[in-house]
Amino acid sequence: MNKQFLRNFFSKLKTAAKSLKTIAVVFLVIVLICYAIYAFFRFSYIKNKDTALDKINSTVLTMADVMGTNLPKMPDEELNNSTIAGVDANNNMVRDDVELAIFEKYPDSAKMRAALLQYAQALQLELTAVNSEEVMHDYLEKWGASYLCFLDAIDYYNDFNDGSGGYEFTKKINDEIDAIIINTQIRKNYREYIYKRFMTSSGDSGKKCDVEPVNLPN
Repeated sequence: MNKQFLRNFFSKLKTAAKSLKTIAVVFLVIVLICYAIYAFFRFSYIKNKDTALDKINSTVLTMADVMGTNLPKMPDEELNNSTIAGVDANNNMVRDDVELAIFEKYPDSAKMRAALLQYAQALQLELTAVNSEEVMHDYLEKWGASYLCFLDAIDYYNDFNDGSGGYEFTKKINDEIDAIIINTQIRKNYREYIYKRFMTSSGDSGKKCDVEPVNLPN
């Protein structure tokens, strides 16, 4: 081998080494950027999930809600129906138009108002808080409790009146309240979306009514 050949060989080797070093640095930078993006979205996901879980598990109906201590005014229909959440001026996690409809329908039955407001509250949380399977699990427990409370109130209301209701009477009231709450296409579409994406099983929450019927007058 002559000296020129060796010089060329080592020169090419040095150039290749520099190229590999550059490629390695670029690859490392890309990996770090990808990890930073992942970490950001992971942090946002966990934060949003924890916020939603806290919202679901800390939201409860109060006696003041049942007795109408702070009833809202009827919201503007166009504004109320322009978003999934709608208007909740008194911040009790029951949409204002739904709350007023329940009071109009059952002015003389605090037990029915309590059950239906709790049920409406659960459906509002479904539309505004569910963003993962874990959150859906906790939501379904809350919904299940509200529905059992609703069934108890129906039984009482039925007995207190003529007792002629049964399944059809229960379904009628259930369908009525669902129709009031899920009353626009965007709400229907969003409800279908979260059930398809996040549906999971749930256990028994161990309780039913936020406001115990025994504490209510009728």
